[in-house]
Amino acid sequence: MLSETDREHLVSNIVGHASAPEVTSDMKQRVVEYWSNIHKDLGQGVARGLNLA
Repeated sequence: MLSETDREHLVSNIVGHASAPEVTSDMKQRVVEYWSNIHKDLGQGVARGLNLA
């Protein structure tokens, strides 16, 4: 189990990497789907961070 702070840091890290210029919008969508399958809150956080939600 991750604490709320740990979850926020993880989302921030994922969003940071997925925001690189070479990451296509298709790839970003797959990142969101992947993390949504792990945990819905993580997926939602990543989606918000990537402006996909």
